[in-house]
Amino acid sequence: MMCRFFVSAHSKQVHEKADMNQTKPEREWHMRRRKMQCGMEKRLNELALMLEKLNLADYLVHLHNTKRILRNNFFGGLARGLGLAVGFTLLGALVLYLLQQSFLNNLPLIGDFIADIVEIANERLKLR
Repeated sequence: MMCRFFVSAHSKQVHEKADMNQTKPEREWHMRRRKMQCGMEKRLNELALMLEKLNLADYLVHLHNTKRILRNNFFGGLARGLGLAVGFTLLGALVLYLLQQSFLNNLPLIGDFIADIVEIANERLKLR
């Protein structure tokens, strides 16, 4: 993308004449300024494209429709709650099934651990 510093041929000639009357540091300063303006113009164009990609106008229209926002949030909350309930139920059922299978197979590690817990609980009950 090419940055445009001059609007017309006449203004270009005026700037070129002004450049001839300037000292070397002034010319360097003006060139740095023009490069900086070019970089700023390029960055501004990039930001404009990014805003267009965000569909910001559509989002703002959506924000002004209160009924639509409430409806979307309500149904979103229902879906999250239902998903949480179903997920917790399935996970709990899986854990219970695995524990039942471990007791049926009488796994030594888990069986000893649970036996220790039962003994500790019984001792605490006897102390009361």
